Amino acid sequence: MDNVSEHLEHLVRVIPPSVLEWFQPDAKHVILQAAALGLISHLFFKTFEPSAIGFVLWTVVLAGGEFFLFNQDLAGVTLSNVAVLSVLLFLGVYLATLTLSIGFYRLFLNPLRRFPGDTLPALTKWQAFWVAKYGQTHHFFWAQHQKYGYYIRVGPNELSVADIDALPIIHGNRSKFPKSPWYLKNINEPEPGLFSIMDWDEHKAPKDYDRIGQLVRAAGQIFETGERFDASLWTELLAFDVMGDLGFGDSFHMLESGELHHYLDFVHTALKFMCTLAPVSWSMPLLSLVPVVKRTREVTARFFAYGASRFKLRLAKGPVKNDVFGFLLSAREEGGLTDAKLESDARNVLLGGGDTTAVLMTRKPQDEVSGLFRDEPYDARVVNTLGGIILDGKHVPKGTKINVHGWSVHHAPRNFARPEEFIPERWIEDSGFKGVHNPSAFIPFSQGTYQCVGRRLALQESRMFLVEMFQNYDFQIAPELDPKAYVVATESYLTITKPALPVTVSKIVKT
Repeated sequence: MDNVSEHLEHLVRVIPPSVLEWFQPDAKHVILQAAALGLISHLFFKTFEPSAIGFVLWTVVLAGGEFFLFNQDLAGVTLSNVAVLSVLLFLGVYLATLTLSIGFYRLFLNPLRRFPGDTLPALTKWQAFWVAKYGQTHHFFWAQHQKYGYYIRVGPNELSVADIDALPIIHGNRSKFPKSPWYLKNINEPEPGLFSIMDWDEHKAPKDYDRIGQLVRAAGQIFETGERFDASLWTELLAFDVMGDLGFGDSFHMLESGELHHYLDFVHTALKFMCTLAPVSWSMPLLSLVPVVKRTREVTARFFAYGASRFKLRLAKGPVKNDVFGFLLSAREEGGLTDAKLESDARNVLLGGGDTTAVLMTRKPQDEVSGLFRDEPYDARVVNTLGGIILDGKHVPKGTKINVHGWSVHHAPRNFARPEEFIPERWIEDSGFKGVHNPSAFIPFSQGTYQCVGRRLALQESRMFLVEMFQNYDFQIAPELDPKAYVVATESYLTITKPALPVTVSKIVKT
């Protein structure tokens, strides 16, 4: 300890006295020094933005360095003469200056200031965090687009686009825009699966059903009892049972029990947890260091644990190509896929093919609310610009996050006339429908490299569902259901969380 003190004292002696004067615990010097360093830090961070953990470590090192300089006479340090308050003053002024400098830049100097939008989102993403917490991102973005137009600023470094003409630039097959930090690997996820891979080249490299009969029989049993049929619930049971079969060679047996498997609770809770934090994705690495809601942490842990157990059971069967996972196992044997990545993709198979398909099947057959079928918010993808581009005649600098918001694209009157109404004739040629109809603006599965890999499966499953169900039964929406209220009640956590959709079932008598 004496040797350390001697070295530190020697270091202090070689520093010129004029420099040391700036590090005396004098309020004026402390404030000026902290303010200057705050401005310099902002200039540095604009080019080399630190991670959340990196910034915390930098702050700790900075505080330690200032503590040393403010307490040069280490041999005589006592509790009565340590300049702790000077260090706290320094940190307070430093962080305040850094915050004000960042805020000023975002509002008045950032190139994105030329795009319209509310002031608060331009300053911080914490408003988006609050909106996402309640699953209202799809409604919020659509309201912003209605207010400001097709190109809006929704974050300090983020744009939302509802112009279909920009889709080829951002999501076209030749676009090489990487994914944004939104797709940082999930907490407790050892390796990112295909969904979470952010590098473009790495992402592109991996590249008749009895369950529907069970659902038809379940509808028949409900018809006989006279009870109402919850279309939201039963289509979700169907979709996840199908994906259990296709993903792991065994369903969740929910159509047999008529109840949600506990894994679906894991799915919805984990998605809500992750999507709430997505607007402030930089904070995700810190979550392992701070406490969160106990149930959320427990459910998220069980979500990963259950997926791991199903993965191990399916892994033991080997690469038999009778399900989706069989093809992934074959790819592993050819090289390039680790067990950890396969386990992550196993969860993605269930999620991507289950929840999203359930939304589609819930909406399409219901006349009063099937117009919602064109309003999938989960088709939005967030990408980072590789270099500066021009959007809406304005320069967008490198590193800007751009979100093509499908919900807003589908609601735009210049793409679809009377978008809130269910008008199936709009999709039929020579039907006599009059009004704007732009099929290229229909993007429920996104486009390009990052489009949904299960698109054909979802459409095929939905077609089979419609044919089997509506050949046998007629469904009528419960009279008390308000279609508009049903839309408002939906919540978006990557996929749609739906309220109950009660319908009455009547058997079709075939003659």
